[in-house]
Amino acid sequence: MATSLFLSLIISGLLGWLAAYCFSSNIYNHLLHKKSSLAIFIGQFAAKHINLDSLQHKLGDPALLDDAMPTIEKHIDEFLNVKLKEEIPMIGMFIGNKTTDQLKAVFIKQLQTLFPEIMQQFGGKLFSSVDLTQMVSQKINAISDAEFKTMLQQPLQKPFNILRWGGLLTGVLIGVVNFLLFYYL
Repeated sequence: MATSLFLSLIISGLLGWLAAYCFSSNIYNHLLHKKSSLAIFIGQFAAKHINLDSLQHKLGDPALLDDAMPTIEKHIDEFLNVKLKEEIPMIGMFIGNKTTDQLKAVFIKQLQTLFPEIMQQFGGKLFSSVDLTQMVSQKINAISDAEFKTMLQQPLQKPFNILRWGGLLTGVLIGVVNFLLFYYL
């Protein structure tokens, strides 16, 4: 009797685990076959929920200019002290460091005024030409099936493991019920 109970539990537990394993594997395969539909759905979701207007506004943020200012100043210095004098040697004879420093200050002040406006206009033109749905779906469709399956496995691994262990437990419980039914009937 103990051997039949043990065999009933093992067989039904393995069958429950195997059924859950096959189910979860079929979900992966189904998602792989529906990759293009899933890509369009994700693209539409991204287009609906990503606010390009806020990104456009952030492009004009003066803090962005502050972050770029060291690089900009370096290029202005090189332009005023090297390139301008190379291109127009006569200017080099008439302007010195004091004049180039004043020119640099004027350029930077003008840049601080123009930068937010130019970047917002640039952002507006850029974002109006972007089809986020198409861009996201193309990126997803470009992913190989193996890489896509790996990407799916990472977030689904834990729920599928729970499903498989649940299948095992359910199978064991069914095995107990079967044993009890056949033993007492």
